[in-house]
Amino acid sequence: MQARERQAGWTLWETIVGVNIVAMALVVFGGVFSSTETLVRDGRAKHRAEEELRRNLEALANVLRGADVETLDGFDATGRSANPTFAKVTGADEIGRTYGPSEELRWSASAGAIPGVNAPGKVVLVRNGVEQVIADRVPGGAFSVRWEEGTLIVEVSTYHVINNHTELVRGRTAIAVRN
Repeated sequence: MQARERQAGWTLWETIVGVNIVAMALVVFGGVFSSTETLVRDGRAKHRAEEELRRNLEALANVLRGADVETLDGFDATGRSANPTFAKVTGADEIGRTYGPSEELRWSASAGAIPGVNAPGKVVLVRNGVEQVIADRVPGGAFSVRWEEGTLIVEVSTYHVINNHTELVRGRTAIAVRN
């Protein structure tokens, strides 16, 4: 009798087990990749929102830095204002200080819907009836200025959207009023 030669290759069971192991590995790697992609997107949105917040706080501080204490107005009994008015000293004459036109910081709505933001908008400076955007991507109710012992404290929130994911950050800065 002759010995049977074994054929090269895999049995059906070996093939099924191998395919299942590869499929499970692909599912695990796919989940890890998806989670990593989501974390990267969220991190990017937060980073951009924080960059925008820093720019907005610097711009608001620059506007308020020249405000004269005697012209500050629009604050309630607790020292807060959502739309402060002020004037800047432009010079002096024999009577005393001379001032530029009255200026107002206020929130203004933006057109369009933003996911996760009820009232998208911006903070504008109004001077002589002309609006100039100072801080962009500011939700409604997320801008205020507080007067506290010779210091203006500006608080503002800013948002950024990437792939329908909205990241919202809040910050504040203080401006020492010197005049």
